[in-house]
Amino acid sequence: MSERTLLAGPWIGEFGYELCQWQGIVRREAAKHDRTIVVTYPSHEGMYRDFTQDVRPLPDWFLAGHFEPDGLAVHGDTAKALRQRLREWIQEIPHTTWLRPQSTNVPCAQQTWADWRGAGPVDPRLIVLVTRHRALATFRNWRPANWKTLGQAMEDMGYQVQYADCDWDQSLDLFGRCALAAGASTGGMHLASLCQCPHYVWGQMDLHIRIGGGYTLSERYTQRWNPFRAPVLCGNLGWQPSVNQVLNGILQSLRRIGRPQHKHAPCSP
Repeated sequence: MSERTLLAGPWIGEFGYELCQWQGIVRREAAKHDRTIVVTYPSHEGMYRDFTQDVRPLPDWFLAGHFEPDGLAVHGDTAKALRQRLREWIQEIPHTTWLRPQSTNVPCAQQTWADWRGAGPVDPRLIVLVTRHRALATFRNWRPANWKTLGQAMEDMGYQVQYADCDWDQSLDLFGRCALAAGASTGGMHLASLCQCPHYVWGQMDLHIRIGGGYTLSERYTQRWNPFRAPVLCGNLGWQPSVNQVLNGILQSLRRIGRPQHKHAPCSP
């Protein structure tokens, strides 16, 4: 009997969608094959590591100057030509089954999830701030000065603050050890959820998402994209809340999960 090889990809979309609407599908289908090959962004290899070692990066000619790291595509004829060249390139990889991204409304129950929980003890004073500084929808990016002020306020209250960046292993380590992760809605917050880390997320939480019959961004965090039902508090604060609004949301979240409280430190908005 010939080897059954699953070719999954290419994934060229956003990080959050890859986490919650793709890698779980690939993991489910990989169990039906002898070998799995995944094609995705170079920095996303970690999410497939538990079931395949054959993760191939998107080609340099596709990445260089044509697509931004967060998956924001160029448009028009340039995009069509790139996608066609990518289809031709990927079909040259030997495979028996080609799994391509299609639907972005696959229920959690129809996917297979990895256990990314941290193995070590939780530090009740460690707060992880998940910053966002993407070129897509820049109005959602909180000002660097706000992050600095928030971090200093938390430290003045006796907490230890660390920032999650794009490194996969570092993010899993932090989400596994911290008392709480906090940030505006972004892919890193969905990773916190899949690590079963308590988190506080803010944004336009009443935003209506039309796919799947329609639901709000808040429902995405509490139900649709939260397969482990990780504790989460959503702040419907818009994309540019004051520092004090975010700080109050963090403290409220800590109270909800029974973490020790420290003296409230005043900070500038």
